[in-house]
Amino acid sequence: MQIAFYLSLNLLKMTEYRTELVDSFELELSAEAADLEKQLGEIYQEMGINYPKFYKMNDLCKLGFIGAEKITSNNTSLFSEIAKDQVATIFFNRSSSLVSDHEHMTSIHRQSIPSPAVFVYTLPNILNGEIAIRNEWTGYSAFYLMENYEASKIDELVNIGRHCQTFSLCLAGWVETDLANQKYSLKIMLYKVN
Repeated sequence: MQIAFYLSLNLLKMTEYRTELVDSFELELSAEAADLEKQLGEIYQEMGINYPKFYKMNDLCKLGFIGAEKITSNNTSLFSEIAKDQVATIFFNRSSSLVSDHEHMTSIHRQSIPSPAVFVYTLPNILNGEIAIRNEWTGYSAFYLMENYEASKIDELVNIGRHCQTFSLCLAGWVETDLANQKYSLKIMLYKVN
């Protein structure tokens, strides 16, 4: 099976699509858990976003959502020219949705019925869904786990994603909520893909 995967990967590389970096945004936050969540709320308010569902999201989604809002607001004319099914979202991190998983487990121990509001965020790709719903995008989406941020690996997986489904724009990046080290990291990029 592994041989078939690498063979497929090499065949995909034969037809590489050209990706052009259009915009990027980075954000690093370090603090105690409660302060990290507070900082996300302050950034949201400073940006003047009006999307009440933001306050129901977990921190992983809030962090990625802020990055997506920054990129989309900087590139409104570009997004208006592209069909909603031509925008992809591809995200990466190391810890998946571990913060929400822990909160979900805690809610099970506190009460016999776990909280559905927490459970919905126990998959990292809910971030893709939140951004897609906000922007009415219906294009390709994926969430990958990798040990560390690697720009070349992200570029490679954007190219592979393009082989899976046609898209013209791709919002991609690293979105990590690392409570063990009290640090949130966001590196988000917008690519044109030809």
